[in-house]
Amino acid sequence: MESNDLLTLNAQGLIPGPNETLEEFRKRVSATKEFFQAQTDSLPTHHWQWPSEQLKALFDFSPRWCSATYSAQGLAPWQAAATWIDVKRIYLIRLRSSKWVSWMVQRDEILAHEAAHAARAAFDESKYEEVFAYMTSSSRWRRVLGPLFQTPKEAALLVALLGIGACAQMGEIFFEVSLFSELWLFSALFFCFAWSVRLMRARTRLEHAAKRLLPFLKDPAMVRPVLFRMTDAEIERLAKADAFQPGSDLRWSVIQTIYWKDIDDAAR
Repeated sequence: MESNDLLTLNAQGLIPGPNETLEEFRKRVSATKEFFQAQTDSLPTHHWQWPSEQLKALFDFSPRWCSATYSAQGLAPWQAAATWIDVKRIYLIRLRSSKWVSWMVQRDEILAHEAAHAARAAFDESKYEEVFAYMTSSSRWRRVLGPLFQTPKEAALLVALLGIGACAQMGEIFFEVSLFSELWLFSALFFCFAWSVRLMRARTRLEHAAKRLLPFLKDPAMVRPVLFRMTDAEIERLAKADAFQPGSDLRWSVIQTIYWKDIDDAAR
């Protein structure tokens, strides 16, 4: 795989993961392309126009090999879509085809959001994953509040607490017995508060990391694409330290080739 191939794949949303070797990356790319070409019910190409433009502007890639289909298989009742990633890091986006989904959010935004997850298929990171994905939204409220949950389990926990609290309250009204409805509802509020604090801290660290990243880059507009290609630990280390040492794996080789200043320029 030549250097130009790596740059092309980066622009298509096939990004090397942390510590992924060239051989591992080559095999994953080949498997991803084969899986994409084998799909018989993929979304039409024109559905990707807005998501591609949005992702290019935000993270410097336009998804080329992103498999997506209309299916509710495996989705929780409240999920509009999800990206399924197997052990080989091959991904499939499943979108729910329901009227309530189209009333709440446009298909374009869903595709852009899930394609951001797909591009980071080789990353096992959770702290900033949803922050990046919700940056694709055209709704300010979704960009602000969307990343509240880091995992589907957290969303399920909140739904369960609210559901149990509501049922307990109804039971207290009809049966006049204490079912601790206030406790369930207070627990839901407590988790929402804790997740909100966590989200604010994550945004603050991202802002600090972005400022410290600027001197290293050829183009200041490429801050977000580089952060998108970094691990949680790298982002936090960059946010806290004045000096930053890039990694030495394939991923960092691509980052430095495309976005990094020359060593002499960075030292000035």
